[in-house]
Amino acid sequence: MPYSAKVFKQLGEPDGLIGRLILKWLNRVNRGMNRLTRRLLDLQEGDRVLEIGFGGGALIAEIQTHDRFSHLVGIDISRLAVVQAEKRFSKAVALGLLEFRQAGQDGLPFPKDSFSKVCCVNVIYFWPDVSAMLSEIYRVLEPGGKLVLSYSEGSPDRQTRFPSKSVETWLSQLGFLHISSTTGKDRENGVYHGTVAIKPQDCPLSRTPPPHQVSR
Repeated sequence: MPYSAKVFKQLGEPDGLIGRLILKWLNRVNRGMNRLTRRLLDLQEGDRVLEIGFGGGALIAEIQTHDRFSHLVGIDISRLAVVQAEKRFSKAVALGLLEFRQAGQDGLPFPKDSFSKVCCVNVIYFWPDVSAMLSEIYRVLEPGGKLVLSYSEGSPDRQTRFPSKSVETWLSQLGFLHISSTTGKDRENGVYHGTVAIKPQDCPLSRTPPPHQVSR
């Protein structure tokens, strides 16, 4: 049975007491995907990193503890997620290492070429227009920058499918290069993928593909 509309909405935008529980639960559910995402990012000194939909902040905590980077920005549609992250990571925020912003699904509030690495874990299902968001990611990545997009093949709605080949096709249509996927499996997510794509060094403006088609 699919999740109810109420639960699906909370998964996409946690709020209130239920939202607090959802954020803690997401940190557990995303554990395997976060490990894969962090490995695929391969962060280096000087990297400027953006995580879209950071939720409970588990991946950011791992990156801050173990990896090298210059600056890390997390954005999330959930105001609750932003408030909790600013409290949890207050020292790093004060030092200018981390930054958190609330942002919706209609664009990324950054200039072009702002980041060397962008990552997203378990959020693709909640984007109203996947191609439009991927185009925005292409815009804010610097030439040669890397996207790591991690997602379960089955959406939480228990109906929509995200096979890695479809995601790779969308990325290719937008102009990304060197696209590859690593597949994992766990009890929480079933089959999941970490898809890596690189913005070309000599990059044209991203192309706008037809509206994305998902498998059902």
